[in-house]
Amino acid sequence: MKENYSVLIVDDHLMIIEGYKTALKFGFSKFTDAKLKVDYAINFNGAVEKINYSIKSKKYDLVVLDLSIPPCNKNRMNTGEDLGKWIRVISPITKLLIVTQFDDNIRINNCLNQLQPEGFLIKSEIASSLDLVAAVHSILFDKLHYGKSASEILKSRHLSDFQIDKISVQLLHEMSNGASMKELVGLIPLSKGGIQKRKKQLKTVFEIKNNSDRDLVLKARNAGFI
Repeated sequence: MKENYSVLIVDDHLMIIEGYKTALKFGFSKFTDAKLKVDYAINFNGAVEKINYSIKSKKYDLVVLDLSIPPCNKNRMNTGEDLGKWIRVISPITKLLIVTQFDDNIRINNCLNQLQPEGFLIKSEIASSLDLVAAVHSILFDKLHYGKSASEILKSRHLSDFQIDKISVQLLHEMSNGASMKELVGLIPLSKGGIQKRKKQLKTVFEIKNNSDRDLVLKARNAGFI
């Protein structure tokens, strides 16, 4: 008898969602041990609404989460990591599979540190739809599933354990908008000394050798934090 599982896909591109749904529907039709119900959300509001609703009936077994979703002021979420952390609190039994285009080691390491997801795949590393199907099936049956990039980071763990949290993302965002130190003190919930310390930590994490704020912002943008 097939076990019933429910999965929520969170991605802001409908074409990608449809591709995932088609792959999972076809792939799981071949399994004798699992039957899959797939739902989706294209933004933070939709994801929060559906997860809250699921808690009242049957919680999602797995959320397939993209990291590059536009910020949401209503739910105070700036990145996919913010949604992932909220899911960990509101529905601890729900497993996480991160599927993202970001291949920057800092972003991957930060996500692994903050969320400890059961699976992590870089989109460019997915050779075929069968890779996604295999990852979802493995995670639903209590196995970890990491792609090459995440596996290498987990093996080496040479990067800093400093986590790029909401305050750090907000600081990077305001810096990218050209905010002065005086303005930052009014925008960021840190003292002037706290902001300077946070900037120094971020420059260490992003390996900025010349202490340049501009280089920090550029590297953070390339990593997908802003």
